[in-house]
Order: sequence, then C-alpha cells, then structure tokens
Amino acid sequence: MMGNDHKDLRRRIAPNFTPKAFSTYINLQLKIILEHLKSWESLCFINPSKPIALCLLCRDMNLETSQTVFVGPYLSDKARVNVNRYYHLFNVGLMKLPIDLLGFGLREASRPEAL
Repeated sequence: MMGNDHKDLRRRIAPNFTPKAFSTYINLQLKIILEHLKSWESLCFINPSKPIALCLLCRDMNLETSQTVFVGPYLSDKARVNVNRYYHLFNVGLMKLPIDLLGFGLREASRPEAL
C-alpha cells in the first residue's frame, strides 16, 4: 500500500496506539492473566504430584486476552467458542503437510462443514 491510501490507513489506526489506549489494553491483559494464573494454581492443588500441561492453558489465556482487548464485551460466548475452534483448526492445518486432500490437516482446517 502506498501514497494516500497508506496515509489514510495510518491516520485511522493511530488512535489505537496512544499511551492511553495502551494503558487500557495492559489493564485488561493483566486482569485476564491474573485470573488464569489463579485457576492454574488451583489445578496444582487438585493433584500436586501430577504435572500440568501448560500448552492448552496458555493458548486459552492468549485467546481470551486477544478477544477481550480487540473486541471487548461485544463478543458473545458462542462467538468466543467458535473463534477458539477456528483458531485450533487453523493451527492444525498449518502444522500439517500442505496437501489439500481428504484426511490431511489442511483439508480439515479449510472445510467449513468440519466446523
């Protein structure tokens, strides 16, 4: 993108990157992260000898943080579940061989009926 189109786009998105906007984002992120850390701590007390896989827990925390910061309270619970499902399928599709044939991850990730 070049010229006036680029300048216009930068002018429209610039308010999202002010110190005031960043302070709002950071406060929301901090609140969500602390809630998740508390829930993870409670998981440790359920079975202290069993290790906890953090991969999915971190993914859920990152998804909730992004959805809350960028969309706010306007995203319904059903829409959040759909975003999480689409994100999972997208990642599965990216981690597999890029072959769009039946039974391959890319095919499953790109087919709407799989959702």
